Amino acid sequence: MFQAPNINSFATLTAHGIVYLNASERDDEVFFIDELVHQCGHVIFNAISLRRPEFCGVDPDLPMSVLGGERCRGEERSLYTVLHGLYTEQAMVRCWRALDEAAVFVGRKGHELRGRLAFIARKMEIDVANMDQPGLCSELGECFLDTFRATFFTTRRERDDLFADDLSDQPYNFSYERYACRNPPAKRSDVE
Repeated sequence: MFQAPNINSFATLTAHGIVYLNASERDDEVFFIDELVHQCGHVIFNAISLRRPEFCGVDPDLPMSVLGGERCRGEERSLYTVLHGLYTEQAMVRCWRALDEAAVFVGRKGHELRGRLAFIARKMEIDVANMDQPGLCSELGECFLDTFRATFFTTRRERDDLFADDLSDQPYNFSYERYACRNPPAKRSDVE
C-alpha cells in the first residue's frame, strides 16, 4: 500500500505476484475489493499470457488506433493491452455483479458498488466492440475473447439498467463523488 497523488494502483511483471494499491485513509471495503480484483486480475493474466504473441493474430504491440480504423480513433492502447484489459474487466464485472445482486453492501457503499459496476461494464462494452474485428487474435486469443464477450452480453441482457447510468464526467479512475452527483440514490436511506 502506498499514497501518491498521480500514480494508479498497479501490478507489474518486474515484481510478479505483488499488487500495489494507492489507498488513502478514506478508502473502504468497496475500494479495496475493486482494486484487489482489478490488480490481481493483472497478475493472473500476466502469468497466463507470458507469451503474448500466442494470443494475437497480429503484432500485439500495435495500437488499436492503427488496427481498428475510425472505430478506434484516439485509442492508443495496444492490442495486447486491450485484451489484457478485457480479462480484468470480466473479472470485475463478475465479482461486482455477484456482490450487487446479493446486496452485500447497502447504503452509500451499495450505491458506490453499483456505480463501479456500471463504470466497468461500460468500459467492457467499448473494449468488446473494439476487438470485434477478424484476425486480431489467434485461435487461443479468440477462446478468451469468446469468454469475455459472453460475460459482457450476458450482463447487457440481464442488467441493462447499468447502461442507463450517467457516466459522462467520469475520469479514468472511477469517482464516486461524480457518480453520486449525476446518479443520486433513489432514497436518502440509500446513502446512510
